[in-house]
Amino acid sequence: MLIHTKADSSNVVLAAVNADLSTLTCRSAALLARGFLDHAGGLPAFRVIAAKANGTVLELPFVTASTRRFETRSLSLYPNPAINRLSVVNPFSTGTAYTIRDLNGRVVMQGNLNAGENALSTERLDNGFYSIELESETTRATSRFVVTR
Repeated sequence: MLIHTKADSSNVVLAAVNADLSTLTCRSAALLARGFLDHAGGLPAFRVIAAKANGTVLELPFVTASTRRFETRSLSLYPNPAINRLSVVNPFSTGTAYTIRDLNGRVVMQGNLNAGENALSTERLDNGFYSIELESETTRATSRFVVTR
C-alpha cells in the first residue's frame, strides 16, 4: 500500500506500508487506511482496516517499509491540448526521467529529458487525458495534459 500526503506547500511525503493479510482467512475483503503521516518523524499514525464480506471488521498490523520526502515543483507544458508534439520545460538542472500515464494509470511513455525545454512526440498517443511525472532523487514535478487531433 502506498500512502501519499502533502507535508506543506512544497513538499510531499510518500510511505510504503506492508500489512499482514494472512489473518483474514477469507477470499475477499475491502482494505481501508485512514489517518496521517507524522511529518517530523516520517512515521504513519493511521490504521489499516479490513472489512470482510461477512461484515467482520479487523484492524491489521502493518510495518512501514519506506518513507521518502520529495520537494514538489511546477511543470510547464505547451501547447495544451497537444496535437502531435508537447513541449516540456524540465525545472531540474540535470537530465531527468519522465513517465506519462493515461487516465487508468497505465504507463504509455517513458524516457529521459534534458535540462530546459524538451519536445516530446504525442503521435503514438490516442486522444485523451494524460499525466506526466518527472522525478529526481528528492524532487518531483507533475502536470496533466490533453491530446486531441
